[in-house]
Amino acid sequence: MEQRMPQRWFSPRALMDELGDMNWLSNPSGLQISEDATHVLVEASLPGLTEGEIDITYEKGTLMVRGEKQETEDDKNKKFYRRSSRSFFYQMAVPENVDDSVEPKAEFKNGVAIISFSKKKKEQPKKITFNK
Repeated sequence: MEQRMPQRWFSPRALMDELGDMNWLSNPSGLQISEDATHVLVEASLPGLTEGEIDITYEKGTLMVRGEKQETEDDKNKKFYRRSSRSFFYQMAVPENVDDSVEPKAEFKNGVAIISFSKKKKEQPKKITFNK
């Protein structure tokens, strides 16, 4: 007798319901952007890197964050040699409401680079009156 999978597995919606809340998949890139009333914030996850191993550039509305770490370990007393390398590269378009005349600020805490952009001040509509 042939065994078949339950019908619910053939429906993508049923599969999603079975897996439940999948917030852990919501941002696999490690890049997050948010904004408040005065700033746009970009957070880039760069685990295991130090400030000196990170390069951040902003040009013509595009933010690029690069990071690279190379490690070599050699133990002469044992037959052991290890070499590892890891790198990150994030590139994103920054929203148009960023004020390019103000220099962005960056800080690095606990493996996360936080880049802060000032927003442009909103222009208020101008009242136009009739000439008499």
